[in-house]
This record gives sequence, structure tokens and C-alpha cells, in this order.
Amino acid sequence: MDREKNGLNDEERTLLELFKKRFPEHKPTSAEERLLAEVEIGEVIDYRSEDAADNDPGKAEQWGDERSISARVMEWLCTDRVAKVRVTHKGIQVSGAKITGLLDLAFVDVPFQLGFDGCAFTGEIDLSNSHVKTVSFEGSHTQCVMADGLKSDGDVFLRDGFKAEGEVSLAGAMIGGNLECDEGQFIHPDGNALSAYRMDVKGDVFLRNGFKAEGEVSLAGATIGGQLDCSNGQFIHPDGNALNADGMDVKGTLFLSDGFKAEGEVRLPGATIGGGLNCSDGQFIHPDGNALNADGVDVKGGVFLSDGFKVEGEVSLAGATIGGQLYCSNGYFIHPDGSALSAYRMDVKGDVFLRNGFKAEGEVSLVGATIGGNLECDEGQFIRPDGYSLSADGMDVKGNVFLRNDFKAEGTVSFVGATIGRWLCLTGVLEPEKVRFDLSSATVDTLWDEKASWPAKANLTLDGFVYKKLAEDAPHDAKARIKWLRLQSTEQFHPQPYEQLAKVFRESGYEDEAKRIHIAKNVDRRKRGNMPLLFRPLHSLLGLLTGYGYRPWRPIFVALVLIGIGWGLFYAGGREGIVMRVRSERFVPSSEQNGDLVQPNFHPLLYSFDVFLPVITFEHTEHWAPNENETGRLICKIPINGLALCGYKWFLNVAGWVLTTLFITTLTGTIRRRL
Repeated sequence: MDREKNGLNDEERTLLELFKKRFPEHKPTSAEERLLAEVEIGEVIDYRSEDAADNDPGKAEQWGDERSISARVMEWLCTDRVAKVRVTHKGIQVSGAKITGLLDLAFVDVPFQLGFDGCAFTGEIDLSNSHVKTVSFEGSHTQCVMADGLKSDGDVFLRDGFKAEGEVSLAGAMIGGNLECDEGQFIHPDGNALSAYRMDVKGDVFLRNGFKAEGEVSLAGATIGGQLDCSNGQFIHPDGNALNADGMDVKGTLFLSDGFKAEGEVRLPGATIGGGLNCSDGQFIHPDGNALNADGVDVKGGVFLSDGFKVEGEVSLAGATIGGQLYCSNGYFIHPDGSALSAYRMDVKGDVFLRNGFKAEGEVSLVGATIGGNLECDEGQFIRPDGYSLSADGMDVKGNVFLRNDFKAEGTVSFVGATIGRWLCLTGVLEPEKVRFDLSSATVDTLWDEKASWPAKANLTLDGFVYKKLAEDAPHDAKARIKWLRLQSTEQFHPQPYEQLAKVFRESGYEDEAKRIHIAKNVDRRKRGNMPLLFRPLHSLLGLLTGYGYRPWRPIFVALVLIGIGWGLFYAGGREGIVMRVRSERFVPSSEQNGDLVQPNFHPLLYSFDVFLPVITFEHTEHWAPNENETGRLICKIPINGLALCGYKWFLNVAGWVLTTLFITTLTGTIRRRL
């Protein structure tokens, strides 16, 4: 008997009868009739074939009416006042169906969950500003999915074989649980594959384990209450952004690791990460620009660019704040024509490890960085032969800097203006002849180096380099350290490196070594400094006679030699009658003198002293003088004459004034202060 004739109202009719009444022109398919019948009793409506090969949503065009449902039916179930209250708390759960046409649920409040497992959608899906309990498209194939402003009380599943050919947009969406996209495919090569600008997820976001996007994935400004895990995910957008997470706020850890691969730029500028940033064993490919841009990122934990991490393009951490440590051990950074790792003004609270297999082809820049612990580059390779391989100008390291144990650099290693709180260790450097060390204006507590690790000549810059002491195992002898100082460029002379080393020696109790360094400074100043040519001979003479003021007893030694020579010459002169007594400035004839060759009261040694000493007198020079007209024999057949003795007497007198003055000025330090 017909229900209309029996006076049945809408609440008493079945969903199928209600649908036919509402859409009399639409003849339901067998699949739709089944859906309308079973959704009332809370069944999962499974249209899948027993043959698994027939259940591939990619072959849905081969499915017949027994698996075909119009999107109009789904919309009616979710929007009709009478129909939607007939759907049980289990909601709409469909497996293996083909949904035809546009599914338009924009601005709809759906009071139950929506689940589509292994379904195929022939048209777009519009969930913009809708409100659902949970929504799942596991294993389903869709076109564009528009879900801007979507509010889901629970999870959103786009996983386990989900595939969208077109943009999936969750901009501004609010998800009370997780967003899970494991093994999902998002295909939109010319635009956004997954757009989740300013999305708010209370739980985790999983884009991992076979996740693949062809086109940009945008999480810019998103807030994620748990972790963002992209492990073993593929993000392909070679000519643009593969992953855009500008300003994103993740309360947990961000994983771009364990097989993660990005072709295109991965952007994290201004992002906040409450846990760590783990990129271990991840690949970042964008050879012509930034492969990983994390400028200004704030990571509360550690950052791991290690253990198989590989990048083709620049990694930028400029202005980043890292609450833990920066690990780049066994990481491979490739950007030969630019910066491989740029960390300008980065602030790391812990250590920075660029060691144990770390390799960079391109500049590693730590300019202006602050490191709360150590900078360790043991066994690291820094390759940029024609430029800076490691640039750390103005860097502030609270702990140690280790460039040791097979550390290798090809190019300039620059620490200009850097401050190192403890040790700068340069030992075990491989191929040091390929390294240029620039330590200009750097400050360290302790310098620890070794001869085998010193660079080639002209490849060391030390002007302004300040250090308090040398490590016990570092060379401490002046000869070796002078050789070290002379590895600097010869183009310009800088006295500061010599004075600094001398100060360290002196404060360590090596006073004589310090003097040798000062002497070497003056020698090198004469050779390489801008010293006037006329002053150079005098400068050389000061070095010879006084050790540039650091050998005060040298003038006495030279004086004694000259006085000794005079002793011999004047003895021979007295013996040969060349040195004669004078009276009233006239020579006394020999007939009026004693007959002996040497007068008893003439002492050649005292005479030599008397001539040499400028102030003290023994009165010999007042009574005795060489006669220029007399000749004689010095020794054997070597002649001697009065004129030669007069010349030596004049020379000895001048030398006395000069050497006495040098002795006094050397002893008082006057020469040292002026040199």
C-alpha cells in the first residue's frame, strides 16, 4: 500500500523515499539505493570487488552503476534537515565508490563524520568553511579539494594512497586532531599542490612515508600543536618553493629526514619550532638558489643537518636562533659558486659541529655568529679554492674552536675580528699549503697549533690577532715562532703580531725569547717596511751593535774589541817610536827621551782606553800622540806609520762617543721605545 495514501509524513518515510520525493527527475542507481538504505542503520557501505585489481580508483571509469553515486546524494544527506538527522552517529562511510560531479558542502555544518575509503571523485570537492566531526579520504582519488576555513573537530585523513590531481587547499582550516597525509599524492605541478596557509592543527601533521607532492606545499603561517613529520616525503617543485613554511609555529619537532627529498626551495624564515629541526639523511636540491632557507628561524632544540644530509644549493641560517646544538656531522653541502652554508648572525646556545665527514663545496659563513659552546671542525672539509672556504669574521665563540684531526680547507679560513673564549686549535690540518688563514683582529684565550699545520708562505694574516697564551703542545721556541710570523704576506709589514707574540713570551717567563721576537720584528721591518732608504744603513747598524736595543752589552763587547785593537796598534807605535811624548803641542825629540823603545810611563792599553772613553781620562792623550811623519813595522814585514795611527785614534775616539751613547740609551730602553 502506498505510504502517501496512508498519510505518512516525511519523518516516517525511508531516506530513499525522501530522496525520490525531493528529486523526482533523478533515478537512483543501485549504489545510491544501497547507500540510502544502509546509512540509516550505521553500516560501512563497501562497494569494493573481491578482485583487488578492480578496486584501483585510477580505473574508476570502468566501474558501473553498482559503484556510482552522484555527489547530489551526498550533499542531500549532509544538508537536508530531515535526512541528516537520519544518519547515525557513525556518519557516512563509503568504500570503493565513484562519486560523480561536484561535491559542494561549502558552509555546511555536518554533524557526523565523513569517510571515503578508496573512492574516486570525478569532480571537485568543496568543503570551504564547513564544519565536520572528522573527514577522511584514505586511498581516494580526487580532483581539486577546496577546504579553506574548514573546521574539523577531529582528524583529517588524506593518506594511504590518497591522490589529488589539482590543488588541495586547507587555508585557514582548523583541525582539532591530526592532519595525516602519509602515502598521499598531491599533483599540481604549476601551482600549489597542498596549500595550508594559516592552518591551525591541534595535533600532528604527517607528510611522510611515501607522501609525494608535485607543486608547492605551503604551510606559511600555520600553527601545529604537535610535530610536523615529513620523513621519507617527496616535495617536487624545481622552479619554485617545494615547501613554504614562512612564519610557521610548530610546538613539537620538525622532521625533514630519513629519506626526505625536496626539489625546489624549502622555506622556514621566521618559523618557530618548539622541539628540534631534524634533517638527517634528507636531500635538498635547488642548485641555483636557496635549497634550505631558515633565516630567522627560532628552534628551541637542536638542528640536525647530519648523517647523510645532502644539499645542492645554499643552506641559509642567517639570524637563526638555536636553543640546542647545530649538528652537521657527515653532512654534504654543495654550492661551489656561492655559499654552501650561510649562518650570518646565527645564535646557537650549544655547540656547532662541522666535523666527522662534514664536507662543503662552497663558502661556509659564520660571520657575526654567536656560539655558546664549541665550534668543532675536526675531519671537516671546506672546499672553495678561489675564495673563502670558512668565513667567521666577527664570530663570538664562548668555548673552543677546533680545526684539527684531518681538518681540510682549500681557500681562505677567516676569523677576522672573531672572539674565542678559550682555545683556537690548529693541529692535524690536511694539506695546509692549500689553506689561507686570516686571523686579523681575532681574540682568543689560548692558541694551540703545530708546525705541520702551518700554511704556506704568504698565506697567513695575523695583524690584530690577540691571544693570552700558547698551549703546552704548541711551539714555544723563538726560532720556530719567527718562522711562523714570516708566513705572513710580504706586501705590507705589521708590527702588532711580533709585539703580541713577544708579550705572550714575556708574560710566560720567556724573556729572552721575547727579545728575539723584537729583534726579528726590526729585521723584518727593515726588509719589508716602508723605511726610508737613507735610514736603513743606520737601522742595520743599530741592529748589529745593540740588537735594536735588546742586547745592551753588545756595545761593550764591540768597545773592548776596538780598544784591544788599539792596544796592539799603539804598542807597536810606541815600540817603533811612532807614538811620541808631546810638550806644548810639539813632539819631544827622541834624543831627549829615555833610550827605551817604549817609555816606562807610556801604557798602550791605558792610552787606548783614554782615546776611547769620552769623559774619563788617564791623561795619556795629553802627553803622547802618534807622529804622522814616522814609520815602522807592525809585525813581521807589515808596515805601520803615524798617519794610520792618527786615523785609528780619531776613529776610536768617535767610536767611543757612539758606543757609549748606544750603551746608555740601550740600557735605559730609549732605543727600544723608538723602534
